[in-house]
Amino acid sequence: MARDVFLIPVDEQMFSETVIAPVPAEDLPSQFTRKKRIWGIRDSELNRRFYEKLESEDVLLFYNDFQYIGIGKAGEKFTSSEFTSTYWGQVDAELLFEIGSFLSIEIPIKTINQVFGYTESFLPQSFRRVSNSARTKMRQKFGSVSEFETLIRSGELSDTNPNVR
Repeated sequence: MARDVFLIPVDEQMFSETVIAPVPAEDLPSQFTRKKRIWGIRDSELNRRFYEKLESEDVLLFYNDFQYIGIGKAGEKFTSSEFTSTYWGQVDAELLFEIGSFLSIEIPIKTINQVFGYTESFLPQSFRRVSNSARTKMRQKFGSVSEFETLIRSGELSDTNPNVR
């Protein structure tokens, strides 16, 4: 069951190559035997702190160009400089994780910001775990992270209906 929500900025081209189109198993470390959707973040002190809190089944919200473009669930975490260089060239994003249950979405950032009680113009600049107070606000509106996720996946949470319930 999802416990946390993570907000993840993405480069559209890199996102297309490793999330929209799953990565073939032969390009992944040996523990993976099937194609997988993979994302990675740079190894910085702050990113590592959030990465260490990321657990299997946590909800991942991906954004680009002022809208959320995908939702998924965290899977296995791993590191691989070979994977990073193969798919993203010189980008140093070696803290990697599998993405399960991926779905493309189109939800304006301001809608998600409203759910979490952030200002309308709030724009996370890097990989972030939703704050405790924001998660509390979301749970007050929707009951749980899982219910919030369900509403996004069903299309019920939208720009015109950010306060579903």
